[in-house]
Amino acid sequence: DELFGLAQGSPEAWLLIDGTQLNLGQLLRPLPPTKPSASSLLLGGAQSNGLADADSDEEVKVIVRHGQKHGWCLVKVPKTATIGDLKPALFRVLARDYTERLQLVKKVGGTFTKYKDTLPLGGIREVHALGIHIP
Repeated sequence: DELFGLAQGSPEAWLLIDGTQLNLGQLLRPLPPTKPSASSLLLGGAQSNGLADADSDEEVKVIVRHGQKHGWCLVKVPKTATIGDLKPALFRVLARDYTERLQLVKKVGGTFTKYKDTLPLGGIREVHALGIHIP
């Protein structure tokens, strides 16, 4: 406790580490709540509940869901981004090395349709990913 300047008997403190400045992505994350909330935005298994709709003037937020499992994450990209631009942004959020195996797809019913990398995001705010693990 002395190392962090906490006196004996002080309430516990938590430090969340975001390693994006070091190209490491988010290192620690809270457990997803039972109901979606703003604190579950970056990684987790909760439903989207419309949070990706709150875009800024320069950036958009895209929910990337795993194609077959429950994991998802939120990726911020410029408004002018393409599907191809979304891929390296996803790898930065997940702190993983880029791989060509990743496919971003649209899920309709039980089938997947691959997005072309050159397709502008436009109004797309949710995609599914195949070929990558999303916690």
